[in-house]
This record gives sequence, C-alpha cells and structure tokens, in this order.
Amino acid sequence: MKKTLPALFIALLASSSIYAQCIPDSTVTELYSPTASEGLPNGTIGINYDAVIHFNIPAETTIVVTAQIDSIGITDVEGLPVGIGYTCNPPSCIFPGGSFACIQLSGIPTDSADIGDNDLDVKFDLHTNITTISDKITDYSITIEGGATAGVHSFNDSELEFRTTQNPANQFSYLKFEVPASGTATIEIFSLLGAKVSEVSLDANRGDNSIELARFGLESGMYFASLNQGEFSNTVRFILQ
Repeated sequence: MKKTLPALFIALLASSSIYAQCIPDSTVTELYSPTASEGLPNGTIGINYDAVIHFNIPAETTIVVTAQIDSIGITDVEGLPVGIGYTCNPPSCIFPGGSFACIQLSGIPTDSADIGDNDLDVKFDLHTNITTISDKITDYSITIEGGATAGVHSFNDSELEFRTTQNPANQFSYLKFEVPASGTATIEIFSLLGAKVSEVSLDANRGDNSIELARFGLESGMYFASLNQGEFSNTVRFILQ
C-alpha cells in the first residue's frame, strides 16, 4: 500500500532527534565520557547525527587548596559542523557540583565544507567557593563523511529505485530512477516541512531514467523528492547547494 506523503514526512521528522534532550548517566565514573580515546561517532552529510557527552561533576576540586565546586556552566561548544547544535540536561547548561549531567549533540550536517575532522572546544566556567575559572575541553572531534547515494531500494519489477547522482547536490546534478514499466512518472519536490514546492511529470522508459535538478527551479536547501508511477512510489532526501 502506498504511504501517504503527510504520514511519510511525519514519520521522517519524528525519527529525527534534532536538538533533543539527553538523560544523564549516573554510572559514569570519569569526569566526562566518552573518553578522548573513545571519541565521538562519525557523521554523514544529510543524515541525522546524534551523540551524547556525559559528565560526572565532583563536589570538590583542588586549585591551590581544596575548593568546593558550586557548579560548572557550559558556555559554548565551538567547532560544531553546520546543522548540528547542542542542548544540555539540566537545560540551563549549569551543572551543580556533585551531580550528573550531559550535553546532547544532534542535527543534520549540511555543509560539504565540514567533510573531514571538526575539532570541538567545549567551553565552561568552573564556579567554586574560592574563585571562577574559565577553561575548555579539547578532547573531542566530529568526523563528517560525504553523503552516501540516496535511495535504498533494489530494482525489480515491483519497485522503483530513486537516487541522486550526488548528495549534497547542485543544479547540474541529476535525479536518477528506474521504473518497472514505461509510462508517465511524476516527481514532486517537498520542503523539509512538507510543503510541495515543485512538480514535474515526464514520459519514463522502463529501466533507467534521469532528470536534471535545474528543471525544478529550486533554491539551496534540504528537500524530499517523491517519485510516483501508478501504485508505486519512493522518496529520497537530498541537499541542494
């Protein structure tokens, strides 16, 4: 049965944990986890990214003498790839001494300029009963990989295969697709929020077909392309630069 587009977009957006809130892990024994040697997971252009840094904030520390920790306040996470943001739990990003806390890194990386290693600076203010010290954690990096070919269906006589020739794409990229029979095929382009922004119908041949993205008159951004022919449909997500 063909899934309706509104339901499809709701499912896709609901599965994305963009700017979600993490849950502190009370089993963490290090000051922060993952450790520098464990590192953060890699990300991929156009694919939702999700990672958590957990903190075990001690009740006291030694500066010159033993000092009681009032709190550690996260002031910024610099170096994040475009499209990835951070939230904290507690939401204020102020972690009391003697507590567990976390930072959620999530979103969809969109900029091909970020492909490779992105070194992070987790900046914080350490507030004690003696003084306040500003410092940063520099142990983390997010490696972003290029987008994989979109489309996950293997072609046979009962399915449509649909993909972009590159992702992120540009006006000279193509949407390529295979259809089980010759006839009219319709490609609809939707914004990330589900609004239809363009539509093209074409006479497709059984097997391989392609259409240049320039025909859709799109501006830069993230889109869903829906291919429909008869009772069959397939949808891919792509980024247009």
